Amino acid sequence: MPVGAGLALSLSRDVTDWGEVPARVTLAMGLAVAQALGHPSIGLKWPNDLVANGCKLAGMLVEQRRAEGRVRLIIGLGINVRMPRSVGIDQPWVDLAGLYGVDLPGRNQLAAKLLQTLVEALDRFPRESAASLQEQWSRFDVLSGHQVVVTGAGDSVQGIASGVDDLGRLRITSRGEHWFMDAGEVSVRTTP
Repeated sequence: MPVGAGLALSLSRDVTDWGEVPARVTLAMGLAVAQALGHPSIGLKWPNDLVANGCKLAGMLVEQRRAEGRVRLIIGLGINVRMPRSVGIDQPWVDLAGLYGVDLPGRNQLAAKLLQTLVEALDRFPRESAASLQEQWSRFDVLSGHQVVVTGAGDSVQGIASGVDDLGRLRITSRGEHWFMDAGEVSVRTTP
């Protein structure tokens, strides 16, 4: 990412007191960022991309680390803020400057807002029901109802994306069967 063109940040949080860390935490963090940015064209592409008008705006990664009896979540976020048109990105992309124009806050203000948003989302997460998360996710879900192909570990599944289940897995319907995809190391692409 060219200097000053984007925002890359990480947040580390001890979640040992949660017991089990549900996989849907990734969806909750993406949802929190999408809501905080507040632009009507921003949507979520399962499991961890923010998009706007069919173009990638940001990517997010949530990792779990265990050491010495403690559990930490590391949340990484990379967001296009003011990218030069000459940057060589191999997929359609958009930046916040293109969405907000002159109303775009400074990078420090944006970083502070996003970090606060993630902290508050982590505070809420243990009390938030899976059903509530599913309902909120459905309002931002850009894949639902679209033909997709999911590839990973040498396998691929093609079908219609139909939301997420209570574990945060992507639901794919193909030839009358339902497939549930875990985030792990998979790639999701829409197909014509």
